[in-house]
Amino acid sequence: MGKPTKFSDISILLVEPSSSQHLFIRRQLESFGITDLRWAVNGKRAAFEIRDRIPHLLISSMHLTDTTGKDLLLTIREIPQWGTIPFLLISSETEERYLEPIKQAGALAILSKPFESSDLRHALNAVLDIFDPELLELPEDELSQLNVLIVDDSTTARKHIKKVLFNLGFQNFSEAQNGEQGIAYLQQEHFDLIVTDYHMPRLNGHGFLTFIRNFSEKNNTPVIMISSKMDQQMITSIEQHHMTAFCDKPFLPDTVRNLIMQLVVETRYCT
Repeated sequence: MGKPTKFSDISILLVEPSSSQHLFIRRQLESFGITDLRWAVNGKRAAFEIRDRIPHLLISSMHLTDTTGKDLLLTIREIPQWGTIPFLLISSETEERYLEPIKQAGALAILSKPFESSDLRHALNAVLDIFDPELLELPEDELSQLNVLIVDDSTTARKHIKKVLFNLGFQNFSEAQNGEQGIAYLQQEHFDLIVTDYHMPRLNGHGFLTFIRNFSEKNNTPVIMISSKMDQQMITSIEQHHMTAFCDKPFLPDTVRNLIMQLVVETRYCT
């Protein structure tokens, strides 16, 4: 699988049981110059196609004849050779019991049917960004020395966040499953960036952030709060903390890059 540098280089596997929906999505993709497009009608066929050749992007609907898009994504995330395949869900499904695991598993995006062609363009741009990421505008030797703490109760989510940050140039990571473990790490080590989920057992992201800002010696550490389920009031309360930014799940690499640069500038201005 070569590295794509333009839309026409991207290879796509589309998993869609409906021939009419397949044709509609195919036409949309072809309008952006996509030519390498394979079609699978169910999860079993998708696995066969992936074994034959790993695509740059896997697009799936939610409800397949033999599985769901959710279970398909969770399955490929457990297979080392397939675990980093970018995944795009296109579905009219609105139930969180289906969507939440997909967000946690690091889907590239979730497009609702009907979707705008601009949303599809954003997703294709994100694929290019994954394979040829624009590094942060910081010296490479500086990035390699920065320590990052990732706090999330989902192992799959932590893996995805780590991959995105690694592609941006970070190399040193520690991982915690909840806010309590995050506090234990903070009391032992210095971190230059913290990326944390909001909804976690034992101590959630808000409690963890409160500890960092009020009780930690490293209270100026930049923090990115990531969550898929927050209302505007919760977001506003988080962003009132200095050197703190919020990011939705699922997120695009350029969103995280811009937030980090914003926090880096703020940190250097305040110190």
